[in-house]
Amino acid sequence: MLALTLQQPWATAVAEFGKDIENRSWRPPSRVIGQRIAIHAGRVFDEPGARWILERNLAPGCTIGQLWMAPRGYIVATAIVLSVRVDSGSPWFHGPVGWELREVRRLSPPVLARGAQGLWRLSPADADRVLAAQLPLEGALDG
Repeated sequence: MLALTLQQPWATAVAEFGKDIENRSWRPPSRVIGQRIAIHAGRVFDEPGARWILERNLAPGCTIGQLWMAPRGYIVATAIVLSVRVDSGSPWFHGPVGWELREVRRLSPPVLARGAQGLWRLSPADADRVLAAQLPLEGALDG
């Protein structure tokens, strides 16, 4: 399984707040489109990004302190990279390239992992832990 590291609070925004676009300066490899990737929360906290999220009410009821306490150094979710966008009506899009994310599944518990720049591959053991920790899709019917 491939993984992508995002600074916090962006990883939590994917896992918890419906962030459906990951903005990058580069396109994902074509083999990634349609594939589920792990969303890793890096150790860096983007305070201006947190303020941007809060100013736009994209994390309802959250404070900057709560965003600051979000896990870092952990895989917090998985998502399918549905497509690549150069424009979007999503409030999360600011380009230049947007990776459209769908079917986000939070992890419980998050899986400790060392991140890396770009797309990186999980070890088989970490991939197994990630798959086992995925929660059902929101709104999915059990059984």
